[in-house]
Amino acid sequence: MSEIEPKEYELKTGEKLIVRTAVPDDAQALLEYADIIFTEDLYNITTREEFDKGVEEESKWIQEHYDKPAHLTLAAELNSSLVGFLSFENGSRKRLQHHGMLHMSVHPRFSMAYQTAK
Repeated sequence: MSEIEPKEYELKTGEKLIVRTAVPDDAQALLEYADIIFTEDLYNITTREEFDKGVEEESKWIQEHYDKPAHLTLAAELNSSLVGFLSFENGSRKRLQHHGMLHMSVHPRFSMAYQTAK
């Protein structure tokens, strides 16, 4: 199981950002977040039409990452809303375990690239 202790960061605005391990109960919030990311983000590889998971499937995906020792999913929350997400998966074969795939997204409200492009 890969998880981190929740950590709180104070932003310049004085707001508190919490980074923690994602859990299956985050599935609905993550789907709502993904809808925003895939609809509004200018630089995503995945399009909104390609992402069609339901809550049960998303919950299962989070649990699978939680259960694997070299997989990690992190959620960033601000005012109880998901504003960032990260997942990491290492190679599935013994000789590829030093390889990994990192997925990271930030809510457009906090993305400098998005704000500059608008």
